[in-house]
Amino acid sequence: MRSTLTLRLIFLASCTSFIILWLSLPPAPRKYLQSHGLRQPESRLLPYKYWYHRNLYPENYRDDTCVEFPDFEDILYASASWQLLQVENGNVYVYGAYWDDRFEPLVRVLVYSDVHPLPKLYCQLWYPNDNEPQLEVAIPLYAWRTQWGGPLPGVNEPYILSCSGRRHSPEPQVAPVAAAVVTTPCGAVTNVVRVQNAPSESLLGSVQPEAGSRRNNSVAVCVKWIHFREDISSKLIEWLQLLKQMDAEKVFLYTIKLHPKTVKVLDHYEASGFVVATDLSHAPQMSGRQLSPTLMEFLDMRRELVTLNDCLYRNLGKYEWIAIIDVDEMIVPYTTNSWPDLIQSELASAASEGALPLDALVFANFYITADSQRDLVGPARLPMMAFTWRNKEHSPWGWRVKSFMNTSSMIAAHNHIPISCDRDCVMRNVKTEVGKLLHFRRTCSEEGAECEKEREIIRDDTFGRWRERMVKEIEEIERIVGV
Repeated sequence: MRSTLTLRLIFLASCTSFIILWLSLPPAPRKYLQSHGLRQPESRLLPYKYWYHRNLYPENYRDDTCVEFPDFEDILYASASWQLLQVENGNVYVYGAYWDDRFEPLVRVLVYSDVHPLPKLYCQLWYPNDNEPQLEVAIPLYAWRTQWGGPLPGVNEPYILSCSGRRHSPEPQVAPVAAAVVTTPCGAVTNVVRVQNAPSESLLGSVQPEAGSRRNNSVAVCVKWIHFREDISSKLIEWLQLLKQMDAEKVFLYTIKLHPKTVKVLDHYEASGFVVATDLSHAPQMSGRQLSPTLMEFLDMRRELVTLNDCLYRNLGKYEWIAIIDVDEMIVPYTTNSWPDLIQSELASAASEGALPLDALVFANFYITADSQRDLVGPARLPMMAFTWRNKEHSPWGWRVKSFMNTSSMIAAHNHIPISCDRDCVMRNVKTEVGKLLHFRRTCSEEGAECEKEREIIRDDTFGRWRERMVKEIEEIERIVGV
């Protein structure tokens, strides 16, 4: 009897161990079509025109080659947003590819990798009317600073791969239209993405031209992925209307999970052309590693960099500056009325001081918390319009700052400042009497000792110059959208 009980316990323990091991494994790669329900999913990421062109003109793609251009069903997906390259001891997750000829002809590819050190990788670059890809060594740039920690094995780390797009003589000098990341020159290819902004896409058929040319000091807003199950519809309308007041050109957001009313707000602004929202699904976060919530939050800051740099590279040549801010933040001019005017003023001041061309204009962070308000001057649901009491002192320079970043020189963007430029990045701290980053939070306690130390509050009604008109605009949009 005792031996039977022992055998049963051993069997149960073995089953339990197997289940725990199975649950800890990363999800298996899947082959599937990207959902038509996703915002901005397919034409932006997959080379549909190239597939169509190859099928329409097969006679142009008959050259013998050791590798075949991957078909739709050859692609492996880690999730709907991420294609997969399996390498020894881990994976490389491919997000997007971009043409970048600012300094030399290059294709930049944004990836995660959970392998460290990163294995030697190549770009297969595919061109119109050519069945043989050009193979180039991929030069990786870690899109995070090593002094901040990382890269770590088993963790999705962000990289920007740079591959020469200069054609080998005597081939014509045109840009590639599709790119794949591989480990060997020949063999099966499990990923391929469209090279965004490639001028040679015109050789594949009609291409919708960009409307107009970019304005001087034009600013696009990039937002890290947003994931709000609660209703933030009114706050989002308030924030977007303020961005219009600041004369931002367009807002690019990445969405994971949102309340239905918040989705209705985004739909409204997308229809007007002011917002571009891209649905995002995560690649498997870890290769079976169990990490604390605090460390996961820290690692998320690194993972956010892929989408933020996607926003940079998809907009090269379209906007002179990008601002990476969250939906509870606003860069506010105090001596001018718009972002372009503020930028122009700072550029003129820098030139008069003999400063080098600027890669970033940096703004100090001032907290405005709900629990610090002595009164409200607007509707409570609209904190930017209602709150007028802020911390007197700003966070230390270099801490919580946000920036306008120059798209002509930046190679890697971070949430706060550029990570890498074509030379050492040149940044200018904007005087706080000229401009501030206002950061709206519920309580100081959420931010820790840093916020508590700056707890003395003063009245600041800089939004008062727009409040009456803006509240009316917000209420009208709430009525139209039905939130």
